[in-house]
This record gives sequence, structure tokens and C-alpha cells, in this order.
Amino acid sequence: MKSFIIIIFTLFTFVFYPPILAQKEQPVITHGTRVRVSASRYFHKEAVNVTQYTAKPQYVGIVVSIDSDTLVIAAEDWPKTLMVPVAYLQKLEISLGKKSYTGRNAAIGFGVGVVFGLTVGTVAAGGLGGCRLLEDEESDGCAEGIGIGFVGGILGAILGAKAGPEEVWAEVPLTQIHAEDDLK
Repeated sequence: MKSFIIIIFTLFTFVFYPPILAQKEQPVITHGTRVRVSASRYFHKEAVNVTQYTAKPQYVGIVVSIDSDTLVIAAEDWPKTLMVPVAYLQKLEISLGKKSYTGRNAAIGFGVGVVFGLTVGTVAAGGLGGCRLLEDEESDGCAEGIGIGFVGGILGAILGAKAGPEEVWAEVPLTQIHAEDDLK
């Protein structure tokens, strides 16, 4: 018994302990990085004048430049470059790319389709009154419900698998931006 406990402890140590100790890599923000910015104030520059613009709390865009006090981005849904003073930043995230959740979405779609199909099939068959799966009697109502549930599950899985990829974001600690003198 003592050796069993030692083996379990050793396995636990080698399997679970190293990932805990692994340092999380800090995201690097450079020219061209895709970011999602949340700030209390944004500014845009027209010729020499700087105009305040605060219509939207969050923008997605590409970093044009960044230094210790200002982040400049070319926002996707704004025609001019936006300047965001670091002091007004509330949240800054960088894009890690798009990730497809095809398997997860197919499983969710299958589950929803089965539940919906079973419900529709059971109602169409006249309810659960004639459903006796565990007895020797034939049960046409249950067969219809199960058949429609299976078809619903397949359709749900197909629709779920077709769902598009989602963009994955990693938050950048705002202290990292304040600490850097120049990240251009």
C-alpha cells in the first residue's frame, strides 16, 4: 500500500506540477499586431488638430505605433487612425488568430437536434402513452420519436459543424505597457 501511494504521488508530481510552474508567455505588441482596445477616450488626428472621439467603447484594429504613453491603431470600422493614451486604456487584448470549434459545435448541435427531434417525434406520435420500450409490445410511437430524434441530431451536428471559426484573444496586462519605454 505504501508503494502504491508513492507511485500515485510521483505520477501526480510529474503530470500536474510542471504545467503549474510553466511561465505564461507575455504577449508582444508591435507594429502590425491585431488588437482589441477598450478605453474611456479615443482621439483621432486630422492634419494638425487632435479631436476627441468617444462614440464607441471598444475597437478592433491593427497597431500602427505604440510607445510608453500612446497606442495608435488603424481601426477596422473607423476611417482614421485612432490614438489611445495609455492612461485611458481599460483593456487591451491581442489576437491569437481564429480557432475552429467544429467538434464542440457539432456535439452541441447533435444534442440540441436530438432533444428537439425527440420532442417533435413524441408529440407527433401522440405522446408517451403508447411508448413501452422495456416491454415486449411493439411501440410505433417511440420508433417515430427516436427516428425523428436521430434525424434531428444529424441535422444539428451538420449545422453545428458549419459554424464559423471564432477569434481568440489574449489580454495584455496594462502594467506591461506602462513599464516599456518604447515598443515601436
